[in-house]
Amino acid sequence: MHQTEQTTEPTQDPGPKQARQDLPGIAFLLALVRKLLAYGQHLDTILPAQTASPRFPTFAKGFGTLDVKLIIARIQRGILTAMMLEKFPLAREARKRDIVAKRPEGPAEPEDVEKHEIELRQPRIPRDKALGRTAADIDHPNNFYIPSLKEIEAHVRRTPVGQLIAEISLDLGITVHCCDGAAWQEIWWAMKYFGANMVRYGAIVDNRLDTFTREQEHGRNTRDTDGRDRPREAIRELVGCLVGEPSPSALAAAA
Repeated sequence: MHQTEQTTEPTQDPGPKQARQDLPGIAFLLALVRKLLAYGQHLDTILPAQTASPRFPTFAKGFGTLDVKLIIARIQRGILTAMMLEKFPLAREARKRDIVAKRPEGPAEPEDVEKHEIELRQPRIPRDKALGRTAADIDHPNNFYIPSLKEIEAHVRRTPVGQLIAEISLDLGITVHCCDGAAWQEIWWAMKYFGANMVRYGAIVDNRLDTFTREQEHGRNTRDTDGRDRPREAIRELVGCLVGEPSPSALAAAA
């Protein structure tokens, strides 16, 4: 019996997958951005045909409105931002530069406040005189616009990654009910530890729920949510998947 000759394969470059094992921040953020991007692209494909569904109001709460045109425009802006953000970790990966999470600063100790003799006063919020509302309300429908790709690129370059994740999530109407458990934890962790303004994020989410309720009460775009709905199941039924789950289109392509 002859021994089988052993052949030595040439050493291959470890490639992006191996490189990402050495750059855990890049690996985490790149995977998350791609989850958000896949979800947004799926919404953009299927949502126009689903707006008449009785489950649609439950889904629309995350956008604070039943205005379909505004919802779809926000989704498209979120997709563009996610596509631009995807390039950022890839560029850092090529330079072998990881993105490191930072623990948010806690509240100041009393002695630190006394040391600096801080004068506490209400911050001045600029007002838009023409419209009679605060100019800072970026979530107001009247302030909505889709920036150019050049503007989005500049915004991505100068904005903390966690803040961009928050903005994309808001544009895609993502709430805890839109995600499987792991995906929501990843989104929350990325926002909190990569520089999102969590107070502002929470304020926008709360304001959207209030706006949605006022829309219903004042008879604009009135469509009642079904009180029997379990939000996560209703959204999965409408959309076909949650964030973190493969979309029906992805499963069809893989078959």
